[in-house]
Amino acid sequence: MPEQPHTINVVYRPIVDPLDNSVRFYRAIPVLRYEDGTTVIGHAEALRHEKDAMDTAERNAVVLVQATLALAAAHNHGDQIFLLVPINAAALSTKESATYLVRALKELDPIFGRAAVAQLFNLPEPTTMDRLDDALIPVMIATDKYIFEPPGSVKDYMDFGAINAQGVAMDLGVTRENDTQMSMTDLWSRAAPRKLKLFYQNVDNEKGFEDATRYEARGVDGSLFGGYLPVPGPRTNREKLKDLETVAL
Repeated sequence: MPEQPHTINVVYRPIVDPLDNSVRFYRAIPVLRYEDGTTVIGHAEALRHEKDAMDTAERNAVVLVQATLALAAAHNHGDQIFLLVPINAAALSTKESATYLVRALKELDPIFGRAAVAQLFNLPEPTTMDRLDDALIPVMIATDKYIFEPPGSVKDYMDFGAINAQGVAMDLGVTRENDTQMSMTDLWSRAAPRKLKLFYQNVDNEKGFEDATRYEARGVDGSLFGGYLPVPGPRTNREKLKDLETVAL
């Protein structure tokens, strides 16, 4: 995947901070559309890595460019937001693909370094410090703000804390093959001792939000807060999200 002609667009979700229901962060959501009409939504699927690291890097670069342009436009309009942007670690797994993605990162608007937070996912297993460095060092060319989406097999988040990650994320909307499934409790119990912020993604009901709050989430997004947005922004709060324009996919 993808073998047939396709286009990639990016939509956005607001991230609610349960501490005060504020919205300062948004998340970039890739949308992959095939010529046959099939639409794939979300970083886990739209940026899925199969065998070709260059193909993964090319798709990821498109997402980075579109998301950064939208972030820059938001700031130009006075919306001082932050944007969570996905990066598939597999896109950095070969010399050719890493070179391609690093070039794309270097060419991004400087706003990426100031207001984007990279979410590194599909980490190599076993997830050692050396492998984390291999994925992270190229990304740090563009930003020093990053979180990880840990595989379920990682039981101790010491390495994530040691390399100054801002937090860890759990996507509740996907089930990946060959991955040990985690619960909110698992993520909290592993992240809290390392003082990592918790981000729960694709929460679709109020109970999920209450659970995330109980497990000390600093960011929650999902259909609970409405549809996808065509652009990120503004800074707002949960109550006012219903007034934002959404886009149908």
